[in-house]
Amino acid sequence: MMYYEEFGDKQNPTLVFLHGSNFVQSFVNQYYFSGRFHLIVPHITGFGLEAETIFTTEKAVNDIAELIEKLDKRVTVIGFPLGAQLILPLITKHTELFLGAIMVSPWILKEEKMMNKILLQNNKDFAFVKSKSANQLIGMMLHLNKKQTQKMYEYSLAVQKESVLNSINNGIDIRNYPRFANISLPMLAICGNKEIKDVKDSVKELNKINSNCKYEIWETAAHNIPTNFSKKFNATINKFICENEIKLEESL
Repeated sequence: MMYYEEFGDKQNPTLVFLHGSNFVQSFVNQYYFSGRFHLIVPHITGFGLEAETIFTTEKAVNDIAELIEKLDKRVTVIGFPLGAQLILPLITKHTELFLGAIMVSPWILKEEKMMNKILLQNNKDFAFVKSKSANQLIGMMLHLNKKQTQKMYEYSLAVQKESVLNSINNGIDIRNYPRFANISLPMLAICGNKEIKDVKDSVKELNKINSNCKYEIWETAAHNIPTNFSKKFNATINKFICENEIKLEESL
């Protein structure tokens, strides 16, 4: 069983938060939902306390699905960028496990030129992002406190380069998941207007393929919505869940 953090009462509805690549603390500003919900935060294969295992999409999806199955109830899943991408194979292969999904900054339209550029940059910067000074800078930019920044640094030391590169070149592309068009779950895709074109095109494409997946592009946001835009994001999560609950009640 993969390692996961858990907050809140197990009797409450469950939210599963899937973090970004090498950033287990992606959703620290959403943990306040533990007052009303049961929160599950898996350490995705290759990262956090699962860093000894090399990331592959297949293993990550299987591990997350197995964890949710053991909860014995349907959940709402929320992911940020790697986590958002993993939602695509999860909800197409294991639809029965979910009540709804929120995908933040999903990169699911991958063009070769941008892929190569990002792979090259991450390969070049790998040693730098493991440095304490880099983590302190990232922590400051993402509004993390000292304890959260220290934990991010500790996790980064254990991450292997292959996991980082695999998490980028992960094979998750909307064109590989034709079943997505038939998913009837309520879904929401969000990104910032300052993100790369591929990400903005991705959220639009999700909506184009399946109208059950609404989308929003936030004007002043970049690749930082859960941390730097937490007030608006938390309100968005709350609205999504409330509307979903109403739809479920109407269907009974």
